[in-house]
Amino acid sequence: MIASAGGVEALSRVLAPLPADLPATVLVALHQDPANPAGRLMAILARRSAIPSS
Repeated sequence: MIASAGGVEALSRVLAPLPADLPATVLVALHQDPANPAGRLMAILARRSAIPSS
């Protein structure tokens, strides 16, 4: 899935109902402001989704 910097909410809505044991890989690409650390996205998605983030 690909989203712009404002797409975190949309990504959350798509990922939230997916089970932690989903037998597939989900790749997320997000266009971000260079001033914001990349680790922030993983932390947000980890709180909003059961799928492991790495």
